[in-house]
Amino acid sequence: MNANQNSGILSIEDLNRYVEKGNEAIEGGNVDECIKWYTLGLSKARALKNSVKAREFSHLLITLL
Repeated sequence: MNANQNSGILSIEDLNRYVEKGNEAIEGGNVDECIKWYTLGLSKARALKNSVKAREFSHLLITLL
């Protein structure tokens, strides 16, 4: 699944799925795809006002730098 093409398939409440998809991308060596999934997750977490998940996505993104 591509973060750009299929992000609408994922439920907005299922923030853990964004983490999983980002992890799968990085394990496959695709840093750009991983960043896209984590960024999508961060945006959704912020929209849901889920500060715990927003912080988690922020930390995941920082570790990629």
